[in-house]
Amino acid sequence: MNAQAMSGEPATRGHVLLLGDERDPVCALARESLARCGQSSRLVTSLADLRLSIRLGDGAPAVGMRFDDGLSIIDADVRGVLLRTASGLCAEGWDPADLEYASAEARSTLIAWLWSLACPVVNRPRPELWYCGQASAFGWRRELRRAGLPLKPHSVRCGTGIDVRRGLPAHALLTTGTGAAAYDVRDGREWESVQRLAAMLPVTLAPRHGSAAVACVVSGAVVWARDPALLFRACEPALARLAAVAGLDLFEVGLVDVDGRACVEAIDAWGSLRAFDEAARRDIGARLARALMRPAADDLLRYESAYAASWIREEVTT
Repeated sequence: MNAQAMSGEPATRGHVLLLGDERDPVCALARESLARCGQSSRLVTSLADLRLSIRLGDGAPAVGMRFDDGLSIIDADVRGVLLRTASGLCAEGWDPADLEYASAEARSTLIAWLWSLACPVVNRPRPELWYCGQASAFGWRRELRRAGLPLKPHSVRCGTGIDVRRGLPAHALLTTGTGAAAYDVRDGREWESVQRLAAMLPVTLAPRHGSAAVACVVSGAVVWARDPALLFRACEPALARLAAVAGLDLFEVGLVDVDGRACVEAIDAWGSLRAFDEAARRDIGARLARALMRPAADDLLRYESAYAASWIREEVTT
């Protein structure tokens, strides 16, 4: 698939690069919102579409980009970058044994380049997300703790002779590592079945929750899928702190009411926006466009202090 120039009104200074898929709703939303601002953007769907050249000299390395339609730009021409996905190299002409290695090298070069940019980069690539994909909410426990957001209580039980009900209410939710489905556990017979299951494989048990809410945190602001209860709205400052701690400009959070306390049940580091209506999406798009066009000064420093330094401190104190 080719890189495509996307513009509506006359372009403002520089190019905004959208690294993702043309079917991705966030890329489409960013493209439309940037066009309304008169800002040109370019969709890059494959690493093969973006050819980087690096020149080393006495000063800082000079990085140039050449697209498959012949356009050539340099770092200074890039006003902002939205990182969603970037597929590997085209398999045509490659030996299968070499393709995996070459694609990994291309992705590594892309990550290094994105971290070198001084312009805004929405969701600079974190290795654990780029290479390992989505993590459960439990995988965000360090960032959640630093932001002051409680994780939805859960217990993992496995083995014979253990009491699977210890510390849990009479009504709980059961999940296993073999699928994403959740099952209600209510009466004694069902708890006996869970006891037998835990003797064979790990089971995860969590209290049954009450109401729920979904929020998109974009550039430090919180946009709700639906008007939330006051319990969830009170979490907005902590959600903004989570964005700063994680170094993410765009992500979704699922919150649930557990005994009158708002707890995090799920985090989507990429943001699908499936739960959001047109008005909410338009709000998200406008904030995303402003994030991509914000002044470049101190943007990289903001990420380094919010993300890298926080992990160093976490490692020292735990």
